[in-house]
Amino acid sequence: MVKFKEEHSWLVLKVGLAIVYFYFAYQQLAEPNVWEGLVPLWIDNIVPARIMITINAVFEIVATICVLINFKTKWFAGLLALHLFVIVGVVGFNPTGVRDFGLAMASLAVAIKAFDGKA
Repeated sequence: MVKFKEEHSWLVLKVGLAIVYFYFAYQQLAEPNVWEGLVPLWIDNIVPARIMITINAVFEIVATICVLINFKTKWFAGLLALHLFVIVGVVGFNPTGVRDFGLAMASLAVAIKAFDGKA
């Protein structure tokens, strides 16, 4: 019974995170103009905001699919966590930053569990 709960709790966590990542990736692709103001100027000076938003959305989709199908889960979940920690550093500790911090910690938990070969 414990094994059943453990296996299913990780599935619930991964699917829940996937829904969030897919939602934001879809929103970025569907309405990039809404997201342009969130791209820091120093990034916009290197890569135009719209291109960066598209790259970000594609990364989130690919990485999330990899986590869901257990392909290099520890690396892709770790990259998703790192990605969100960077966003928290950019946006700061406001409601958006706190939300992203929680998602980053959940993604990090999946990555850590995957190092044990259990996620």
